[in-house]
Amino acid sequence: MIKWIGRQLSAGGVSLILLLLLIALVIFGPLIAPYSPTESAGVPLSRPSGAHLFGTDTLGRDVLSRILLGGQLLLIMSLASTVLTYLIAIPIGMIAAVNKGVVDDILMRGVDVLIALPAMLVLLVVLSAAGSGIPIIIIGTAIVRIPLVSRVTRAATLEVFSSEYVESALTRGERIWSIFIREVMPNIKEAVFSTVGLSFTAAVLIMSSLNFLGVGLQPPSPDWGIMISENRSIFEMNPYAVLVPTLLLAILTVSISGTWDSFERRSGAKRTKTPVVPKVRASAR
Repeated sequence: MIKWIGRQLSAGGVSLILLLLLIALVIFGPLIAPYSPTESAGVPLSRPSGAHLFGTDTLGRDVLSRILLGGQLLLIMSLASTVLTYLIAIPIGMIAAVNKGVVDDILMRGVDVLIALPAMLVLLVVLSAAGSGIPIIIIGTAIVRIPLVSRVTRAATLEVFSSEYVESALTRGERIWSIFIREVMPNIKEAVFSTVGLSFTAAVLIMSSLNFLGVGLQPPSPDWGIMISENRSIFEMNPYAVLVPTLLLAILTVSISGTWDSFERRSGAKRTKTPVVPKVRASAR
């Protein structure tokens, strides 16, 4: 067991442990929160004490209780946005790759426009036009992450489509969607999913920034970004109300990125040591 822990720690296990601890905090935090995160629980701006471990904010709400619930909605929304990103971006990239000409130009020019525009500007326009509800925030965040994933998918699909086994499938008259599922997707998954860590981290940062700016989730929602924004004016009186959520956000983003990078390195090492013949080649013979 000790040797296994040592191997994990030497290969990015610290990031994994931190991420698991934060996930546990998000899951069990609401169960152990001593007070309601949205209602006054004491004298406003109380300093840390036995009754309030991290003190209270300007409205007398318990800072610890808000911290324990502050990451739940953020993680759920970031995960939903990341899933939506890939559900939209992968088909866009694959369709653009196999339909050279007008279809490719239309899809990729749209992607280029999104790349050229600042992500926050696009989000602010979307939120100002459609409102700042949770579904809109999720969709808007997905929209600004689609260009990267769709371009990676397109490049990987173009490479696979030039292979002999795909050309054989086309010659046999197989349907294009069958080729996508059986021949293309198994061979582009490494390239596409190598961007998952970056996309998830970006979603967390984007949503936290929106909440901090006051255009995402609205008070009194217990959110780390909102807490930083609300309590920055009282930093000298209760720094924990700002420092703790800031630290948790930093740990969350770093641990997600580090865990995924470690996973990618391990997967790459295994593929190098033990090459596996793709199943699609067997179907092409």
